Parts: sequence; structure tokens; C-alpha cells
Amino acid sequence: MTLEQFRQNIELKKEMDFSSRGIDFSVSYGRDDDGRNYIAFGEKHLPYEKYYSWGEFINAAKIGNAWLRYSVEDLVFSN
Repeated sequence: MTLEQFRQNIELKKEMDFSSRGIDFSVSYGRDDDGRNYIAFGEKHLPYEKYYSWGEFINAAKIGNAWLRYSVEDLVFSN
């Protein structure tokens, strides 16, 4: 998947599961107590990080020590 396709999925709020280096991750969505929508990202079965925009998400999210934005094309998607 290209970074642009990944961005389109985020904008459409498509939930995604994928793996990288043998670790499973997920992207989902929610709304906080203040009513703000967020992107939830993290390792499956662990607490997730909340990001409030595409820009914040793609510029801050990491898989291990690697930036997610540089790893998207290498991810193995399961859905």
C-alpha cells in the first residue's frame, strides 16, 4: 500500500490491521470525552496512542524506532 492509499483509508476511517517485523498493529478510531475524533494506533492488545489529525499521526507514529510514514509500503495488511 502506498502512503497516499494509507492516507485515504485514514480519511475514510477504515480500520486496519497489519504487521511489521512480526508484531501486530491496528488502526481504529474513536471520540474522546471532549467530543474530539481521534485515530487510535498501537500494538494489538496494548494501550494505543491517540492522534487528532492525519498530520499529527503520520509525523509522530512509530513502529519500534522507525517512523510509520517511512514504513507504510513494507507493512503486511491483514484486512
